[in-house]
Amino acid sequence: MTYTIFGDKGSGAFSAEAALAEADAPYEFRTISLEKNEQKQPAFLAINPSGKMPALRLPEGDIVTESSAILLTIADHFPNARLVPPQGSSQRAQAYRWLAFMASEIYPMV
Repeated sequence: MTYTIFGDKGSGAFSAEAALAEADAPYEFRTISLEKNEQKQPAFLAINPSGKMPALRLPEGDIVTESSAILLTIADHFPNARLVPPQGSSQRAQAYRWLAFMASEIYPMV
């Protein structure tokens, strides 16, 4: 049951890797070189047609893209890791808010 992260340094894959490590989840990191433009090659486009990183392959084979969706999926798969506050809490609503803010406002600037 291994998770696979596709990314490169500076691609935003660090947050997914950190979340999996924090959850003590088995994962492997597959480097997709931005310098070599590998994100636009057919092998990666078959994983994520938009050519954006990171991407996460779940153990079942499904692919999740978009950093906030990846982080929330990891949190859902590992509830005992407490990566997000309890469901239905006001703290969880604030966590969602900040994830959305980072994805829409900060990440594009990087």
